Amino acid sequence: MDDKRTPMEAEVQELPTQQREAAPGDSYGTAAKPRPRRSHTALWVALGMTVILICTASVVVAMGHIRIVKQDGRWRLFMDRPAETEPTENAVRSLPVTATEDYALTPSARQEDVEVNLALEPTPGETLSPEQIYRQASPAVVFIRMETYSSSTFCTGIVISEDGYILTAMNGLTNSALLTVQFSDGTTCVAQCVGEDWSTGVCLLKVEADGLQTVHFSDAQTLAVGQAAYCVCNPYGSQILNVFYEGMLSALQTLELDGNEITVLETSALLQNVGWGCPIFDSRAQVVGLTAPVGERIMSAASAPCLALSAADLVRVVGTLERGTTEARPWLGLEVEPIPEFDRAFYNYPGTLWISEIMQGSAPYGVLHPFDVITQVNQTPVTTLAEFNSLLAAVEPGKRACLTIFRNGEWYEIWLPVLRR
Repeated sequence: MDDKRTPMEAEVQELPTQQREAAPGDSYGTAAKPRPRRSHTALWVALGMTVILICTASVVVAMGHIRIVKQDGRWRLFMDRPAETEPTENAVRSLPVTATEDYALTPSARQEDVEVNLALEPTPGETLSPEQIYRQASPAVVFIRMETYSSSTFCTGIVISEDGYILTAMNGLTNSALLTVQFSDGTTCVAQCVGEDWSTGVCLLKVEADGLQTVHFSDAQTLAVGQAAYCVCNPYGSQILNVFYEGMLSALQTLELDGNEITVLETSALLQNVGWGCPIFDSRAQVVGLTAPVGERIMSAASAPCLALSAADLVRVVGTLERGTTEARPWLGLEVEPIPEFDRAFYNYPGTLWISEIMQGSAPYGVLHPFDVITQVNQTPVTTLAEFNSLLAAVEPGKRACLTIFRNGEWYEIWLPVLRR
């Protein structure tokens, strides 16, 4: 009997031939051989060699500009930009100066006859409580704001005479365009700078007022580290006036500054808390010192402590100011500051002084720039602010001084008129 079933029926479908798995090395049969795995070893070797070559080339190029400097107790690796340590005659470029009409020779604001009556207290006096010290000293402490053409800053001062003479200390106070003094009761007056001892930074101001409460200067010849010290200052501007700090004298030292011996004090209060021109009182509410930027003139700016001039030195400085024996400070229309130690080491600057601010409308305005490094004055190297000011003071008012400037690996020379402010 014939089988009439169709091929589509499951009973008559032919199953595919079962193929066996090929054995290793078997070259017969229908089984396919497995594909061998690709190796990337050569690619990784080539990539590694390329990285090594690039790193080696970078080290070779930078070999002459790598330095290891120890700062803050740690060793740091610096890569310096290539720069000549001294300017050569062919490498120095001349910068033009065009004086504006309002940049004219300004006479000194110093007055020749200033009568200041310092209220010295010859008797030991009575020991007061902190509350009594603040009530007695606070009315004689003032807030001073200095405004220049491009910025503003502030400091503290003390009233030393009933007719409106105020003692303070701050860098560049004589270069201000406007000085205002605010008293503890909120009264505000315009002040004039009538004298400055630029060796210590102590300045004498005058406001049109009368019957003001003054401070008393201590005549004590002996001060001791560890004795109580009190500060009344304005570290937060005019929003919070006459902040009171209680601490102690943490250092007392006699140092030499520009050929003069001065006695400096350090308090347990930090500089950022008290600022410049802050009076230091003893337990009798008498002034034993005034914070001034003498630390920057003696030590590097990066490690300058909060130092204060002693009362004896303040009396001596005020005596020279009132007799008119101090010379007016030379002025170029710019402010110069010591370069912080970290910046000088990191960028390998060839000098220690740079420009921090340039007054609008002055001769160097638009020609010099902040952070330009000053290395020489009249072809004489300068390393400190005292040397810079001394060389400028030797120039006759109205004459020009030559500054050697380093900027972005280039050297420049500029002739600026030396004025007196």
